[in-house]
Amino acid sequence: MTLIAADVASQPVEGAPLQIRAKRAGLPQKLLARIVGVSENTASLQLREKWGSGTPRYVLAAIVAWELMSHEQRMQWLDELQVDVITPRQTV
Repeated sequence: MTLIAADVASQPVEGAPLQIRAKRAGLPQKLLARIVGVSENTASLQLREKWGSGTPRYVLAAIVAWELMSHEQRMQWLDELQVDVITPRQTV
């Protein structure tokens, strides 16, 4: 499993738009899409709060969980979910 950079600002950012929260927590859109099991386009719409039926709570839950976890907990969570970790330079 490839490791991602340690969290720069892992403190929750309550009330901020989801895209900002995810980015600030160090959760790349591609990785969020893999965690929640949607396409990157769907994750993009959900993060920008442009999803037709509103942003699903599981997206917010994944972002909040990411904010609250340490780097080690994140890696364990991804391992349990069987999600390959990607780095910004890595392509799919």
